[in-house]
Amino acid sequence: SRNSFCFCMNAQNLTEELRHIFISSPGKKLAYIDLEQAESRAVAYLSGDEGYRQACESGDLHTTVTRLIWPKRAWTGDFAADRKLADEPFYRNYSYRDMAKRGGHGSNYLGTPRTMAKHLKIEPRIMEEFQFGYFRAFPGIREWHMKTATRLQSTGALTTPFGRRRPFLNRLSDNATIREAVAFVPQSLIADYMNAGVCRLWAWGKVDLLAQIHDAVIFEYPEGQDDLVAEASEILSAKIRLTNGDL
Repeated sequence: SRNSFCFCMNAQNLTEELRHIFISSPGKKLAYIDLEQAESRAVAYLSGDEGYRQACESGDLHTTVTRLIWPKRAWTGDFAADRKLADEPFYRNYSYRDMAKRGGHGSNYLGTPRTMAKHLKIEPRIMEEFQFGYFRAFPGIREWHMKTATRLQSTGALTTPFGRRRPFLNRLSDNATIREAVAFVPQSLIADYMNAGVCRLWAWGKVDLLAQIHDAVIFEYPEGQDDLVAEASEILSAKIRLTNGDL
């Protein structure tokens, strides 16, 4: 419908059913590269929560989170078998893994159980139970929330590890401002990281850049040169030194 296309969608959330309408130029192929679980990894770095960092490096963050939050399920330690268990129905049309993915992302950014339950169309008690288990598994994330709020209220601004400083002009004690501040640093960090990668890709000059979509990039390259995609991925993922000296 007109309403769906004009008000509810953008290039970052196009469904698989709609992507077929985009075609490459003659003699070219399209490539889409994104940063794997980028914001989750940023939250792990910023919060310093070792358990969450290990979950991000486990190969499947959301299945690992599912195992931590629901430890009494019949987990086997085998990746494929545990993924099937995580994909089993949990509540209405959501699997356990769906809840870990959606609930974890919202919880990282200070989503309240009631608000998240409203968006996911589930009962608030379900989200309350989820968040209790989530922050029990990853207490460093809750500590990061509190440290961010304290820094915001004492300085009125936040600075990302890339050195980007942002002052906040709204009332600093409002929950909405604190939520905005918590989301700002990891989201800004990932956007700046991708922007730097896109600049390197442009300087490389072997592909035609089409779009940058927060943590992803789309480009065209000549048919028969699929090796350029792997090279482009390496260029995008190059290490960058942060303001504190970390890579």
